[in-house]
Amino acid sequence: MTADHLRMTSRERWTLAGLLLLGLVVRLHALNAPLADTLQAKQVYSANKARQIARPPFDPGRLTLGILDDSGHPMALAEEVPVYITALAALYRGFGEREVWGRLLSIIGSLVTIAAFFALTRREQGRRIAAAASLMLALAPLFVFYGRAVLPDPWMLAMMVVAAWAYRRYLDEGCRPAWWMAAVLAAVFAVAFKYWGLMILVVLAEMSWRAEGRRFRALVRPSFVALVAAIITPVALWMVLVFLRSRNPVAHGWTAGQTVNPPYLILQDPSVLLDKRWYAAFGRFLIRDCGLVAGLLIVVGVVSAVRRRQLPEGVAPAGLAGWTAMGLLFFLLLAPKLVDHDYYALMLLPAAALWGASGWLALHDAIAPRRNLARVVGVGLLVLLVVVQSPWVSGSRFRLEGGKVALGRALAA
Repeated sequence: MTADHLRMTSRERWTLAGLLLLGLVVRLHALNAPLADTLQAKQVYSANKARQIARPPFDPGRLTLGILDDSGHPMALAEEVPVYITALAALYRGFGEREVWGRLLSIIGSLVTIAAFFALTRREQGRRIAAAASLMLALAPLFVFYGRAVLPDPWMLAMMVVAAWAYRRYLDEGCRPAWWMAAVLAAVFAVAFKYWGLMILVVLAEMSWRAEGRRFRALVRPSFVALVAAIITPVALWMVLVFLRSRNPVAHGWTAGQTVNPPYLILQDPSVLLDKRWYAAFGRFLIRDCGLVAGLLIVVGVVSAVRRRQLPEGVAPAGLAGWTAMGLLFFLLLAPKLVDHDYYALMLLPAAALWGASGWLALHDAIAPRRNLARVVGVGLLVLLVVVQSPWVSGSRFRLEGGKVALGRALAA
């Protein structure tokens, strides 16, 4: 691609601004609601941990929670690197303890994701698909929920997409070291927000493989090996140092083949592959997590690609394979957790957005000879997606647990 081709036009800037504004508006819904919606336990954990860090003296390394164990001592738990929680603690310290700070922090992360995904998709796939794919990502009900939940996951995904965008520029622009370093830093932060951010290595490996003419020798080149080492080393050191003095929640759930808590990983419970609920989770992901309209377009995109053995005109397989492989591998890796809930399905959303946009283009191209009808159908589908998948229509994830709200008010009275 030439420099002129990669330069964003005025129309594209306005499109991106519109996507960010829309992404912001839908995430402002119920902004001040108490932490009693979906995943309330995990959100309360983030808020509680931030509160403990914020109390004098301000200490990001404090592992205790404001909860007592059976012996009456403060519970201590270490999971991810407390980057998100420390940022939230700083907001608590400066502006007071309110749920809104955690929600706004996540909203910023989700907007970074949308912007980086638009830029990456435009570079990898082309201008024709970038806006539609970014719209589907921005309005996926799962991502709308995550984008205003008090959780580090939106920032994990944001840094993963930024890492992919920076690495794509590194490969496109003569392997300039600055872009390599930007990719490393973004990936390290992705892993720091949540360990699962390591899955971005699948996407980066696919990019390197493709840039090398689809030769696997790309994966043993010094630049790629150094990239992997630079991303893995910091989190490996953190895990060794932290879990020497605090239990590992994943290991805690599986000891000598006996499950204490539900297992996380497929290696801990391979029998889950025979559980029909795991296969049903794919349908739940399409309809509930991606949204009804986007879910149908994803099916159209996949069926169209299989039947015609090609993608719509202007859509390249570049990038689509990497994100799809990453999402499906993660869906397999965390199969025991995905049997009963969709907490970890966030990883599949970038691939789902690309497949949904491909389905949208396939429908458009099928009726392209009737230009006016194609335009009406294309725009109509996107408008329908915005309406149906808005939190005001698909708002089940924002429904509060009435009993918990009542209990909280009674305790505060």
